[in-house]
Amino acid sequence: MKTVEEIKLAEQESDEILRTAKVNADNILRKAKEDVQKQRAATEEKVVAMKNSLLEKGSKDIEADVQKIVKDAGHDADKIKKEKLAVKDIDKLVKGFLTVSE
Repeated sequence: MKTVEEIKLAEQESDEILRTAKVNADNILRKAKEDVQKQRAATEEKVVAMKNSLLEKGSKDIEADVQKIVKDAGHDADKIKKEKLAVKDIDKLVKGFLTVSE
């Protein structure tokens, strides 16, 4: 009888060890999943911050290009206005000369 009791006790101890190990394994797995989720969230935040930084830099570069184009267009417009004025002045002089000589 002692052997049967010893076997039952050993089985109970084994079952308890298995239950404890299973609980510990579940706790470790749950903690690992939580850590992975935290790392994933942190990585996603870094990616979003990096994308935002790149977009902001690109936006500033585009704005600088637009400002340069607008400035160049203004200079070109001034040159064209001066050329038109010069042509008008020449036309006036020629007309004036033709009128005087007639």
